[in-house]
Amino acid sequence: MPKNPDKVAGNSGPCFKCGNVMFCNEIEYQGEKKLQWQGADGKAHYDKDANCKGVAQRVANTVQAIKTQKIKLEDVKLDVPVLEKALYVSRSAAQFLKAIEYVVYEELGQDTQPAHAGLYTKIIADKLLNVPNLQQILESLRENNE
Repeated sequence: MPKNPDKVAGNSGPCFKCGNVMFCNEIEYQGEKKLQWQGADGKAHYDKDANCKGVAQRVANTVQAIKTQKIKLEDVKLDVPVLEKALYVSRSAAQFLKAIEYVVYEELGQDTQPAHAGLYTKIIADKLLNVPNLQQILESLRENNE
């Protein structure tokens, strides 16, 4: 099992969790002298939950970037006829999901917890996605609406 270097004042080495170099320094905390793993900046390497502070911040930044990421249509590299079909099928599928969610709330009540409604919606959608001719059904909707 990987482990940190020996916790001795003045010692340094890679963190067994993140691999970043850390330094063992003596600090005074509430009148007592203690050893603490620190980064090159002299700040604690670990937070109170024993997570690497730098890694936790990078993870938080990555999660935030993913949450705000938006795909633009120009990012999709498909031939126009294929793209149009993909967009139509995707929109139809999204409408199916909205219809399922609507019915779930109608059946369970408007005060149903979102997580509970989401679970029902997922279960029903998973069952629908296993319908062998779902694409034909969605495409026939297009023909009927034109």
